[in-house]
Amino acid sequence: MSAPVQVEVALTIVPASGGTFSQVRMELTFNQPLQVAGTRPSSGGRITVPRFAKGLQAAATLTCNGGGTLRAQWKVDGQILSSITQQLNPGLREIMITSPLTPAFPTYGTGLHKVTFEILDPVPAFDEPTIYYFVTESYTGAPLGSLTLTNPGEQEHVALSPKALPRFSWQPAEEEPLYRFQLYRPDDTLTFDPTVPMRFAYQKPVLAVMTRQTTYDLTELNMKDIVADAPYCWQVQASDADKMVAASMYRLVFFTGSAARSE
Repeated sequence: MSAPVQVEVALTIVPASGGTFSQVRMELTFNQPLQVAGTRPSSGGRITVPRFAKGLQAAATLTCNGGGTLRAQWKVDGQILSSITQQLNPGLREIMITSPLTPAFPTYGTGLHKVTFEILDPVPAFDEPTIYYFVTESYTGAPLGSLTLTNPGEQEHVALSPKALPRFSWQPAEEEPLYRFQLYRPDDTLTFDPTVPMRFAYQKPVLAVMTRQTTYDLTELNMKDIVADAPYCWQVQASDADKMVAASMYRLVFFTGSAARSE
């Protein structure tokens, strides 16, 4: 029998912070309510805020291993509010990323709204948490009709075509506000009243977009959610520092064309 051979192996001990870049844990919290007795719920909790509340933000507290480039995005009701790209140095174990104040979380429409912080890279091994805020029903905004819609006209039939994307336009407000373009599908055109400010308070819009422009062109992705020959209505609101400064009436529109999705 041959004599045993002794082999020496050098092992380098690497701390977790120096290993592969990954996210271990996330917690989401709101910065409101501000009352001492109030709570800031995380992971499934919710708060209630008044309509047109200012300064509502959320914070994502991340526990990380290693270092690298973090790519993520804040989302409200499934729509992207802002994108984040941040370089995290090795050894950093916890970081807090706050949602922006501009554009802020929308508090124009009443009802329940879902907030998520979606990590795109590196993809986490856990289910990302969700928090909610409920906007109360009281209407304190600008009167309907203080913002004038231009095109398309009332009950106009608009052709959907990728070669000529439909354009919605409105007259500018006196200030230089942030506009919110909203597209809804009403349940019944016979009872439709364009002067009711809370008409769609509890209905999620088919499309809601924030823009500084006084026009919005539908995209091919938008058109996939539109049903041919069905009635829709659109509205535009203008806000400055989370305060509504102008709001249009609701206007009916019909979409036609092969690009529209049939039921």
